[in-house]
Amino acid sequence: MKKYIFISIFLNLAIVLNSFAINNDPIEGSKKGGEIKGVIVDATTGKKVEFASVALHHIESKEIVEGGLSDTDGSFRFTKIKKGNYKVQIDFIGYKTYSSE
Repeated sequence: MKKYIFISIFLNLAIVLNSFAINNDPIEGSKKGGEIKGVIVDATTGKKVEFASVALHHIESKEIVEGGLSDTDGSFRFTKIKKGNYKVQIDFIGYKTYSSE
């Protein structure tokens, strides 16, 4: 039986929508980009999952934009993300693969 991962993804208001609108200089705003961060938690035990594989996929092109491992506190962060639609995919041994909607 595979365990399930629960992920809470916090999309800062400065992410995709506001990071470009807030800045008066549209070129400078697009250079900075947005941020996507979250914490990976075991859905059954509530414990944070460390060193899980996290990938950020661009929805239209299906390519992996960024990837890495969650920290010892289960957290992950992608910065300088260009404006667009993305999904987060998380893999860890013994768990069912999680893919955000």
